Amino acid sequence: MRVPLVGEIRFRDEHGQVEAPFQLLIAAVMLGMLLPIAFYLFGQYQMWESQERVRNNMETLAREIEVVANLGEGIKYIDVDLNVYTGPNFRVDNFSIANPGQDVCLQGCHTPHCMQVRAYYVQEIGPTGKKTPRKMIPPDLPPVCIRIPFNVDVTTEGCSQIDEMKGQYVDLGVDLNPGFHRIVAIKKGYTVYLCKPKEKTH
Repeated sequence: MRVPLVGEIRFRDEHGQVEAPFQLLIAAVMLGMLLPIAFYLFGQYQMWESQERVRNNMETLAREIEVVANLGEGIKYIDVDLNVYTGPNFRVDNFSIANPGQDVCLQGCHTPHCMQVRAYYVQEIGPTGKKTPRKMIPPDLPPVCIRIPFNVDVTTEGCSQIDEMKGQYVDLGVDLNPGFHRIVAIKKGYTVYLCKPKEKTH
């Protein structure tokens, strides 16, 4: 059996000492290259997760309003989370619940009578000095149809006119800011009123 020489052991130790700093440098460079990619992918995942959650919540809101529209008189509380993660390539300023018109209902919802839940952002359109704000729909959050019986109207106004509930609710309004909302759907006769609880003043 051959015994390793002292010189050979020293040579291998010195070789390992030379390689160690170089390997650390390679690892640092690789980490520097991978971190931006990891942050980018994490941001993309956050945006995708937010879009999916908001899309599902918009669908849920639409289906809940449909339930009220198709039943007899009554009241239903709808809690909806419309919080949105806004990234560099994705933005939502507001949501709306409105009648888009018969043509849009026929084309987009395949019914002549509908409402739509929409997400939108405001963009300045036009030449410099003459820009006008315009509501734009994010391509990843298309409008959600609310299909309503032809003899039923849905409105976001008139809540204060409901006699037995005066002072309890106020109009929901057309626009909703991103965030958590409690919507009160009240059906009286052939009208569904979309309201919100009146804030208590101390």
